Amino acid sequence: MPYGDSMSVTGENRQIYIAKYANYMLNLRTREQTRAFVEGLRSVLPEKSLDLFFPDEIQKLISGGHNEISIEDLMHHSHFNGYNVDEKALL
Repeated sequence: MPYGDSMSVTGENRQIYIAKYANYMLNLRTREQTRAFVEGLRSVLPEKSLDLFFPDEIQKLISGGHNEISIEDLMHHSHFNGYNVDEKALL
């Protein structure tokens, strides 16, 4: 939002603030990572195949249905491009 950093959140504009903040947190901040993920997924699965599944089913296919994440395994199988593995993520 233009000049948003100099605006106060008020009762009148809080819904706009919440919508813009949620959009940033859920979409804009992760745009590059999401694009790379979708590109990688489309490289192994035809896009029309994805239409056969609900989102939770795709998640199970990708993750194997496990709820636990092994950071060690993730690091072992990750390739970093443009990032240093020792850098702290900016959240």
